[in-house]
Amino acid sequence: MNKRRNAMIFGLDIDTEASCPKGSSPEQARDPPTAKESNDIKRSNYNALGRELFHDNPSDAPTYVPQSYFRNDTSSTSKFKHIGRGTCGVVFAQRGSAFVWKQALPGYENALGWEQAVQWRTYHVFEHVRAQLATTEDHGVNNEYIRSLTIPLIPATSTFVLPKHSKSPEKSKTIPRLTWNTAAWWQSHGRLFTSEYQDPVPTRCSQRIFPVSSAARKALVDAFCPGDATRRASAKAHPANSDCIIRIYLGRNKGSQRANSNFRGFSLRNFPLFLDRARKFAREIQLQDLAAQMGRALAICHWALQNDANDVEFVLGCVKPGEVPRLWMFDFDKVRGIEWSEGGMVQAVESVVRNDSYFPRAPPELGE
Repeated sequence: MNKRRNAMIFGLDIDTEASCPKGSSPEQARDPPTAKESNDIKRSNYNALGRELFHDNPSDAPTYVPQSYFRNDTSSTSKFKHIGRGTCGVVFAQRGSAFVWKQALPGYENALGWEQAVQWRTYHVFEHVRAQLATTEDHGVNNEYIRSLTIPLIPATSTFVLPKHSKSPEKSKTIPRLTWNTAAWWQSHGRLFTSEYQDPVPTRCSQRIFPVSSAARKALVDAFCPGDATRRASAKAHPANSDCIIRIYLGRNKGSQRANSNFRGFSLRNFPLFLDRARKFAREIQLQDLAAQMGRALAICHWALQNDANDVEFVLGCVKPGEVPRLWMFDFDKVRGIEWSEGGMVQAVESVVRNDSYFPRAPPELGE
């Protein structure tokens, strides 16, 4: 008597002998989905993305992250995991830590120190503005509206670690109020990096932007990964795709999937969410809130911090694992100061225009 064979198909335990005619495979026996079924599957994926990535009401999002939540655990002995790469550095995280460590790439040592300094100041100014919005008193304005305004989160900064041969006092005026650990830190932590990153280089520590939820990652793959079920399953299982934060491109439509690949396949790292795709599952008021937060962030940079916000990034990511994502602004290594002059105004405008398409654009500029 033939043994009964079972196969796991789409997560269900199916008896292949009972469900398939003789001489056929499960794949051959399954009819392709109808147009209505395909549309229903897409709508289900979009609904899942809407639930996982957006609050029902933008003003319901938490507006303040207490500094006491962050703990710079320099005693951790878990291995560093590579989770990303930017223009001036390579980013690592440790299991269970709320921080990330960014090592300077060759030639970008000074840029990394500058980024730390700008991010430190930006974080504190944004938190001051956030606190002011939350405690608005009666000044003849709509206080309830003012208190409902949200601005992006800025990752909190922590330690800046120099190589053994560097002299921290010369740099401390540029990067204030930070802990300096040099030889001792590299002795205890250098071995925790992969072999190619164990040489002492300038390394900065800041708050981690946690990935979006597993459910959101799966829904992104199901909604936007081209190809068949095998390719989608491979994308969901790929370890690099667990480190998913989402770049919000409100100024561009229909991005190319081929542009977001860090490995041979479909990549969720720094996933580009273009406007036309976001509109498939986000309500217009939610997208308007993201645009308004970007505008307020630029206003704070231009007027309070007096810088051009050049090449900053806006992403959706979580404060803690499993939470609904928030909008974050980071990547400050190319930010430069501006003067109160016509030249400064031109510099600020050009910085916005040159940046990636985070900011809304007029319809003719959205692309095809």
